[in-house]
Amino acid sequence: ELFRAFGDRNINDSIDTICRVHQHYVKATGDRVSLDNFYGWAERLLSDFDDVDKNMADASALFQNIRDLRELERTDYLTEEQTE
Repeated sequence: ELFRAFGDRNINDSIDTICRVHQHYVKATGDRVSLDNFYGWAERLLSDFDDVDKNMADASALFQNIRDLRELERTDYLTEEQTE
């Protein structure tokens, strides 16, 4: 409330934000997921971004960590026997 009173910027409504994220997601991916199915995921995504912002985390390091974890999940370099 204090920042809102002294600032000239508006805080977006969470439902409006989720609808906008849904529109951008559909446009970027072509996935026609319904807003109902997308809503919970979007809430979590926005909460995670809020945590990164509040804790002033290094977002590039965070995304690099996610890329590294994905790389560890890759198994296409293994032979069939190793995969079994």
